[in-house]
Amino acid sequence: ACILCAFTLGDGRSLFSRQVKKMFTVVIDELTHLLVRQGLAEAEARPRAEDALVKLQGAVVMSRAMKDGAIFERALESIRKELTLS
Repeated sequence: ACILCAFTLGDGRSLFSRQVKKMFTVVIDELTHLLVRQGLAEAEARPRAEDALVKLQGAVVMSRAMKDGAIFERALESIRKELTLS
């Protein structure tokens, strides 16, 4: 099972919610800074970073549930394209 689900649902929520939120915040902040360094305005970079993380987490869950690693690979490729500025 997904460790993040265990930490955010049920009893784990009260124990680990602060740490899980911090982890997501750090990842989103770093992706945002990466996109800003590539020339994107922060107002556009942050939503893109959040969308990428949502897509990544969804791909983890779905590829495991479907027992199909190709789902995750396609999501990674899609995220890479969405975050690459041309």
